[in-house]
Amino acid sequence: MTPNNVGTWAEVRDRLNQMLKGLAAYFSYGTRRQVSERRL
Repeated sequence: MTPNNVGTWAEVRDRLNQMLKGLAAYFSYGTRRQVSERRL
């Protein structure tokens, strides 16, 4: 998302939700746990 992204609120909201879901999946507990176990 950049300041020049324009569109209807529904489009912006959907894109933002998609990005947030991706970040949540990336930083989910399972991901952190697997990384921690590899370091041990």
